[in-house]
Amino acid sequence: MVDAGELENAVITVTGSSALKVRRDMELFPGRRGKGKTVEVLPLNFKEFLNVHGIKKWRLRYDEVLELFNRYLQVGGFPGSINGMPVDDILDSYVGEFVRFDKSLEIMKEVFSSLMLTIPSATSFRALAEKTSGYSYKVVQDYLEFLRDLYVLEFAYLKEGSRVLYRREKKIFFRDSLLLRLFSLWSGTKPVESAIYEIVVQEHLYRKFGEIYYYRDKYEIDVIADGLRVEVKAGKAHRRYPRNVVVLEKEDIPRFLIELFS
Repeated sequence: MVDAGELENAVITVTGSSALKVRRDMELFPGRRGKGKTVEVLPLNFKEFLNVHGIKKWRLRYDEVLELFNRYLQVGGFPGSINGMPVDDILDSYVGEFVRFDKSLEIMKEVFSSLMLTIPSATSFRALAEKTSGYSYKVVQDYLEFLRDLYVLEFAYLKEGSRVLYRREKKIFFRDSLLLRLFSLWSGTKPVESAIYEIVVQEHLYRKFGEIYYYRDKYEIDVIADGLRVEVKAGKAHRRYPRNVVVLEKEDIPRFLIELFS
């Protein structure tokens, strides 16, 4: 219909219950999208989360902001979980996607488990595979890239100067705090406490700038994004960082996330 000119003045909205299928099917329409654009409907960021809880002038209600941040870490930004939908229902929808695309649930659990044992540190597909019961790094890579296409995970690569080192260890982070909690429970493996704070900062910076990296030399910088250098600490920072590094302690994170989208 596009090629025949029958949709010249039409608007077509493409949606679907499977984010992965919609994402892949879009690739079948090169040159046929006209002035169309991709709208990614993601879980709420923290500022949006505050808005739906009626917090507009957040500086005047910062005690409530801190309380809501703790809740955000638990329920994430999914409207269903915010409104009390059983998290098992959200988990089941993801497990259904795994089954739909012929992924082994046993392998998937092991991949999540090996990831939980590693984050927020940088890692490689081989290192993660070594934490499984014998699956190859190619299998682990395939499953992680599948989860990336499903908007569950994203990768942050090592960056030195202007050079991105794609083949080196990468940081793998969850796209929402609820997803970290769900798949931790599902795989039976708990990550270190600091992981949840770092993944929330990583995801917000990724949404803001479209790409993030990390840096490692004499010291490690957790996130680099568009000139910003951010180090996330679950507790107090015990070392000095260069002046151009923003060091976020736990109580600093909510303010940083809000101002990022203000």
